Amino acid sequence: MINDIKRLLHSNNITKKERSEIKQFLKRINKTKRVKKIKVKKLKNDRRLEYKKYLNSTKWKAIRREILLRDNYRCVYCYSMDDLHIHHLNYDNFKNEKLSDLITLCKGCHKGEHQKK
Repeated sequence: MINDIKRLLHSNNITKKERSEIKQFLKRINKTKRVKKIKVKKLKNDRRLEYKKYLNSTKWKAIRREILLRDNYRCVYCYSMDDLHIHHLNYDNFKNEKLSDLITLCKGCHKGEHQKK
């Protein structure tokens, strides 16, 4: 639709007034797009901040210890004991995780899991 409007703008079949109105319309659309991008970026930043806060909470630290203990302080993929992370298999129960939603991974395997997505 926008491309059709832009084509119309460059055609000779419209008046100067119509051309001016189309230009104003396109400017409003571009402004709206910029505002939406800013809002989406802010929302993502807010979610990251919330996630980081949660990872520093005593609740998460207790869950983390429980998962590490369950998995014998080893990566469930390569059995490494170095630089262990707790990986969410899904975020359906974020902040209310089921232990079955979490696994222990080393840094390398954790990075690999996120690159798959």
